[in-house]
Amino acid sequence: MSDRILSLQDSSISIVAEAISNGSVCVFPTDTLYAISAVCNNDQSIERLIKIKERSTARTLPILVNGIEMAKKYVEFSEEAEKLAAKYWPGALTLVLPAKADAKISEYCIKEGMIAVRMPNCTAALDIISIVGAGVVGTSANLSGDNNLAHAQDISDSLSSEVEYILEDDLNQLSLKASTIIKFDNKQLVVIRQGDLDIEIIEQS
Repeated sequence: MSDRILSLQDSSISIVAEAISNGSVCVFPTDTLYAISAVCNNDQSIERLIKIKERSTARTLPILVNGIEMAKKYVEFSEEAEKLAAKYWPGALTLVLPAKADAKISEYCIKEGMIAVRMPNCTAALDIISIVGAGVVGTSANLSGDNNLAHAQDISDSLSSEVEYILEDDLNQLSLKASTIIKFDNKQLVVIRQGDLDIEIIEQS
């Protein structure tokens, strides 16, 4: 096993969070997939993440937050969006919302004035975000276009050594399904991606 793969424990969570805070690119589990991550206001770190993942810079990056209050540092909530966040966060729901004018966030996370934001239902992920004290980029930890990876060693083998740490999902909590992504168009719910959360359930909310 690679020495950059850390077992899921409090000390490892702190190590990963501090590394991300200091500009490193790391991988940690969420409730859906493993996320390759960097702090959302550091362009240099995010550019390294994009290079490691071999992802097109034309594609915006979603951010993970530890709750609605942190999300409000970056996006504007409509009444409808806040209602869904209150009901389905933490969970597999990504909301695409208008970026705040004063949001301290990389342009790599904004597209047409919108930001994709989610609160994962994973204690380790939320602890990392809380220690960092800011939203973190959270996109699947695999090479762009490849299948999602379920094991830390596979991620270590696939991604370059520029990933400083990989926090292992010792508890096997990953659903291995991407989050559902929605936005609102004139208060109408629009599905961007059907994922782990059933859209019909959302529409009936």
